[in-house]
Amino acid sequence: MHSKAGALSIAVVSLAVAASCGGSGTTSPYEDIFDRAVQAISQPGAAFHVRAVMRDSPGGAPEPTPVPGTMVFSGLVTVWETWVDVEHETARVEYWLDDQLNFIEVVASGRRARLSPEGDLLDRQDYSGVERLDNPALDYLSYLAPLTAPRDERMITEETRGGRRVIRVEVTEMVTAVSGYMQASNVAYLDAESLLPVEFTFIGITAPGAGDAPVMSTTIYESPTFIPLQELPEDFFSIDEQDTPLVPTQG
Repeated sequence: MHSKAGALSIAVVSLAVAASCGGSGTTSPYEDIFDRAVQAISQPGAAFHVRAVMRDSPGGAPEPTPVPGTMVFSGLVTVWETWVDVEHETARVEYWLDDQLNFIEVVASGRRARLSPEGDLLDRQDYSGVERLDNPALDYLSYLAPLTAPRDERMITEETRGGRRVIRVEVTEMVTAVSGYMQASNVAYLDAESLLPVEFTFIGITAPGAGDAPVMSTTIYESPTFIPLQELPEDFFSIDEQDTPLVPTQG
């Protein structure tokens, strides 16, 4: 998500920390946490829909703060309007930057197409997703990345966040940076009951003197819901061979 749209970096560094259930004093491996999270967004005959609002704080700047009563933040704001049909391995994402639609991506039939804001086809390519995600449609849900790591590379706790019980999954990894490598922490927060996404945080720190500034981004998942496929346009997830434009759903 941070190197290119939709890409999830999974170059995980060993972090041998036992997962624990916060406050109970007992350990729980959460071996099936990924499968359970995918099951939570799977509903036959429906697409999972969520707004992912990402705020970037490059260079170690303070976290962007919201302007009261608006969706505007003092830092960069990107909105990923996402629809995922897990059963048919299809997805559609509309990328909004500061309330302007930049482009659209559609994944279907093993291909990915990028469209202009007007729905004109920009490019199309074969696409099988990223490592550890068998379903390419899941590539657009960044919070799933830490959940795919082996059990002994995840730190999992339960806690209260914003007045709700959440499951916190953290994985530390090394990613490529300008000066070489950056230590990055990917942290996913899931609702403890539904396992639907709540938040995803990325924090990248380089070694002292390496030259790269710290990077932080926070993604808030708003209003997760399911939409019956019959309520969506017939070609909503299609990649037309005749380059027929796919029209944005939001303007």
